[in-house]
Amino acid sequence: MTGDARTVCDLLDRAADAPRHRAAVRDPPGAGTSRELRQAAGGLAGWLRRRGVERGDRVLVSLANSRHLVAVLYGALSAGAVAGRAGGRPPPTPRPARAGDPEPGLAIADTVERHASLTTVIPGLAVVSVDQAMAEVDQALAEAEHTGQSGVDGAEPDGVALLIYTSGSTSGPKGVVSRHRQVSFAVDAIAGRLGYRPDDVICCRLPFSFDYALYQAFLSVHAGAELAMVDARDELSAFRALREFRATVLPVVPPVAQTLLALAARQDRRAGGAPAPLRLITNTGAELNRSVADRLRAAFPGAAVVPMYGMTECKRISIAAPDEDLSKPGTVGAPLPGTSVTVVGDDGEALPAGQVGEIVVRGPHVMDGYWRDPVASAERFRVEPSTGERYLRTGDFGAMDADGALRIVGRRDDVFKRRGVRTSVNEIEAAALDIPEVQESAAALVGTARECVLWVRGDIPPEHVLKGIGERLEPAKIPDRCLVVDALPRTPNGKIDKNLLKAELAGER
Repeated sequence: MTGDARTVCDLLDRAADAPRHRAAVRDPPGAGTSRELRQAAGGLAGWLRRRGVERGDRVLVSLANSRHLVAVLYGALSAGAVAGRAGGRPPPTPRPARAGDPEPGLAIADTVERHASLTTVIPGLAVVSVDQAMAEVDQALAEAEHTGQSGVDGAEPDGVALLIYTSGSTSGPKGVVSRHRQVSFAVDAIAGRLGYRPDDVICCRLPFSFDYALYQAFLSVHAGAELAMVDARDELSAFRALREFRATVLPVVPPVAQTLLALAARQDRRAGGAPAPLRLITNTGAELNRSVADRLRAAFPGAAVVPMYGMTECKRISIAAPDEDLSKPGTVGAPLPGTSVTVVGDDGEALPAGQVGEIVVRGPHVMDGYWRDPVASAERFRVEPSTGERYLRTGDFGAMDADGALRIVGRRDDVFKRRGVRTSVNEIEAAALDIPEVQESAAALVGTARECVLWVRGDIPPEHVLKGIGERLEPAKIPDRCLVVDALPRTPNGKIDKNLLKAELAGER
């Protein structure tokens, strides 16, 4: 499938028109084909229009991972609406892309709790249960068979498709405006590098508020593959689903990978049968430590690990070849086709290979900016005065090797010098994870004094952790403090919540 899809909805149309009869989307209750998914999406688009949703209006989606969620997503896009994922930390009220646009007038929820949360934040908001919506859609589809009516196709290439909030793991979440043409380009570029196949089963347990999970709904349709979804909150059921669904592709973030390994070890002890037939384990959101990657390969023989790098503001930036980290430790691969990446110094000038600087990205997938936040948009999204080309200052630091592959060092605030030695919290976290007793780690600079604090989960005294880091890194890179905790808090996207860790530490002082 080539990258000439004009809208995200075109991906589903092409998949539905293909001669294919196996499932396209699956959850524990059942499955549906791409044709059935298109029919449900078309019915939902018409239902939304009858509910008063016009092109460019906001539709909030507050649903657990399910076939209904994917159908509602494509239905909102087909209606020309802007789909926003409500729930978790991101503000449940998306704000208009342009001054004067109406506030969201409709939300679809699947539980009483989600319903109450939405109406509390947005008084007067019309919230419809997904069961009611689907029942009304089924009735409308039955009537359409007699009247000849069909769904609505209100999507336009330059129309806003998605409002995706950044994770907020290191700063406040911001809504990123994503147009159909930008999303379509990103999907095609990612698909070309990952090589999803029609016989793949992509098992997604990450929440759809995370663009990493959300894009699986587009990538699976692009490849004609099956998307199998499980409840992100139930880790044991999610692990069992890998084998039950015969998953071949698994997107993870490092904390999810750690949990997966713990459950896999428990299964081994119980002789619980063969592991899932995984062939690809992809990772983004944070660096996957080499020891964790190696343990994943051992737990799932035949699975290759694929490190990736990206951010919501342009979706994906680079993807490594399968298991490329074995020959290039720390790599996140080469930039995607059509993507230009430059590493620049403080003066904005490009740096030679091997030198660390800020990563700057250019390409058709650089999004429009942040909703109703012109100051933050101007800081991150820039325009080249001489050419008018838009580019993205990522705020991430890294280096590009002689082959054009990227290595990420960390966020601007995570790269620092101590006694003249440059280091990063990523390097400290990786050293901590290399200590056998440490199961998880998180490091951050805290307070005005920028004290380097390390939190770890594991059965080990803090002084032993610091000693172990000293055996692996230079003395200047040893953290000021180490705190051993029973658990590390998570953002809704499954990342370690460093903001909360720092807030809790400040509250103890």
